[in-house]
Amino acid sequence: MLLLLYHLTAALLWLMDFQSSANAMPPVNGATVCSGSEWTYMPVSGKCYQRLGSVYAPVGRETARQRCATAGGSLARVDGDANVFDLSAYCMAVLFTGASIWADAVVSPKNDSEWIWQATSASVDSKFWSPGGLPASPAGRNCSRLIIDVSVASASGYWAPSSGLRAESCTNNFTVVCEKPASTCSVSQIRGLNPLTMVMSNISYGLHLENVPHHGLLSDIRCRPGFYRNSDSPLAKTPAATPTPEGLLPHQAFCLANGTFAYGSIEPCYPIRCNATILKSDMRIPHVMPYADTLVHEFYNYTHQFSVNCKKGYVSYKNSSVITGEIACDQSFRDPTQGEWSPPDLNTCTAVKCDDISTVISSQAAPYKAENRDDQKSYGEFQQSSFPFYPNLVSVKCRQIGYFFEDRQFEKLLRCGLANGSLIKAQWYGAQGTDLQRLKTLQCTPVSCLSDRIIRRTADAAAIVKNAQYKAKTTVKYGNGTVAIVPAIEVNLPETYPYATEISFTCENGTETGVGEPALFCKADGQWNTSDLPECIKKSEALQLQGNQKHYVPPAKEAGNAGSVGAVVIMIVVVFCVLVVILDLSTLSRDINLLKTNLRRLRHFKRH
Repeated sequence: MLLLLYHLTAALLWLMDFQSSANAMPPVNGATVCSGSEWTYMPVSGKCYQRLGSVYAPVGRETARQRCATAGGSLARVDGDANVFDLSAYCMAVLFTGASIWADAVVSPKNDSEWIWQATSASVDSKFWSPGGLPASPAGRNCSRLIIDVSVASASGYWAPSSGLRAESCTNNFTVVCEKPASTCSVSQIRGLNPLTMVMSNISYGLHLENVPHHGLLSDIRCRPGFYRNSDSPLAKTPAATPTPEGLLPHQAFCLANGTFAYGSIEPCYPIRCNATILKSDMRIPHVMPYADTLVHEFYNYTHQFSVNCKKGYVSYKNSSVITGEIACDQSFRDPTQGEWSPPDLNTCTAVKCDDISTVISSQAAPYKAENRDDQKSYGEFQQSSFPFYPNLVSVKCRQIGYFFEDRQFEKLLRCGLANGSLIKAQWYGAQGTDLQRLKTLQCTPVSCLSDRIIRRTADAAAIVKNAQYKAKTTVKYGNGTVAIVPAIEVNLPETYPYATEISFTCENGTETGVGEPALFCKADGQWNTSDLPECIKKSEALQLQGNQKHYVPPAKEAGNAGSVGAVVIMIVVVFCVLVVILDLSTLSRDINLLKTNLRRLRHFKRH
């Protein structure tokens, strides 16, 4: 569909904005820049338009072409977005909605499947045709018309979807609108504008135009990518701008009707450079082979780059089929005056990726954590997009809480490693005993405990119960509250018991364990709370009973080595006391000698 769908609104808004922004500048005279007062000048495309004849007196294609040629132009073209907008705006003023005008597009005389602009021989872009307007074959329709239709149903004035080019017979009759290029200003007139480091920029109709020196068009003079002005720094303290007498600010230029430029002051632009020295010390490129010898320059200019070799298991982040990466000098977005290495995180080499893990695990299982075996970086359950990469070790568990795998394991480990014989492809491997082939069909079951751990099936259950002096009946209480009384010797008949099941044995009369009732509890890890049940023992008068629970308390007995420990302690105390006395005697002797010396000095002093 032709872009004319929104041209009307855009054209109106631009014309209003253009009038307000150009009020301080002299108006552009169409007669001057178009060499004739009958022409209407449109500054964005830089073209002049003229309707020849009445809209109520259409003419044939050849007649229309000859009239435009006589007027010094050609039939209208829509060979660019700026041209589309300007032609739309002009036709809004001189035509009624739904009108059609002859277009310059014709079938190429060399190839009947190609459409060209007759005045320039350039190909016609397919986006400018209206829906269904471009036929599969000319079939006698070798010329074209441009439909200019305004939707009356929309208050905003959008062009109707039917607008655009349509193939037509050259013998039909339509209105004539001609176009020709207007004169332009010379950029070389602007002092301080360096075309190697700067570009003239204008935004009209939402289009970004560069180096378009059209009359009546206000442009900003900007640094090209890879260059900067000192005032671009976020730390720069730029004084308030002083406009020119024409109202232009620094770095602005306006092409006047007389072919000259009015412009504000222009600050020079300087080239961006990146420091390569920091890549050898402060900033290291990750996941690459040693690269110090690759850095042949201390500084690199904008867009200049160097190559590095990726480590085993890593490939270029731009092309996963190569094992070399590129580091390029770029311009910092945060501070345009600074060079910045690209990619900004220096991750030019990225880990080889395995297939989605769902292709190798059961639908009842899910990955929940991963660890990079190179740098020990861990990833949690909400970072699963980082799981399937070399050399990660990924942990898998059952999706449903309270379930484990049917082989009674809670976790399976997978390793993302390089495929055999490849440096650029990876695949999943089982790790630490995980059978990768079985994992695809491995089911999850509710957590349970094995009854064989209570009484071995290979053992004589009756003898064990009798020796332990348990009563013949055992109470089984399930997690859902159900209670069952079963023979103690049949407690291992079910292969498993669900999580939270409690199995309680009872001691025969006249016996107790001394540590409470013998009971088992199935824990969340699929294990019983104890591996050995205590046996019941007979009560006797020699047993010292204590507390409400009447737990067995053995009589106090001195440890076998208590005497030797006491002797060692006594020896340490004696040695310590002897050392203290020796130290005190030494100090006392020193003080006595000092007292004698002082007395002799005192007697000597009295004699004299």
